[in-house]
Formats: sequence, structure tokens, C-alpha cells
Amino acid sequence: MQKLPTRYISYIKQKVASNSRRWLANYNANIRFTSWADLDVTQTMEIQTNRSSTINPQNTWTRSGGTPATMGMSYSGGSMSQSTNESKTSNTQLTLNLAQNLVIFFHQR
Repeated sequence: MQKLPTRYISYIKQKVASNSRRWLANYNANIRFTSWADLDVTQTMEIQTNRSSTINPQNTWTRSGGTPATMGMSYSGGSMSQSTNESKTSNTQLTLNLAQNLVIFFHQR
């Protein structure tokens, strides 16, 4: 195994963590009003959450702002960043089902 130069070992100390969570739900209901009319109701939901964090310790080399002698790397004073992204989607559908001929229905009055 090749040994890294001492000035680059601290670059390995960077910690990156990310996770994702997704939640799906679907609900259905049928409501019967009469023998010839009913209503179908459907509700669908989706929630997705992404979280990430990056920690660069104070004794870390970064890939920017360096000189040719340091191969383009510069010494970092340390940093920490966290981000969260959440998206929500929902859909509702209502369907009215009629089992009788509508022409006969209106003429029956």
C-alpha cells in the first residue's frame, strides 16, 4: 500500500453523510348512494426528504486556492454544512359511477 504524503493525510478526515427517506400512502373508499349510483374516492400522498451534511475539520486540505508547490491545494480553517430538502405531492380523485341509463332516468320524472 502506498503511503500518502503527510500534507495530504488530513484531507481524508472530511466526513460526508447523507440519507433519504420516502413515504408513500394511498387510500381508497367507495360510497354507495343508491343501487345505481356510487362514488369512488382515491387519495395518494408522497413525501420525500433528503438530508446531507459535510464536515471539514480545521486541519484539512481543500482542492482550491493553492499554489503549484501544494499541487493546487490549500489549508482550510474548517467548515460544516448541512442541507435538507423535502417535497410533498398529493393527488385526490373523485369518480361518480352511474349504473342506470341516464335517458330513462330523466324521463321517469
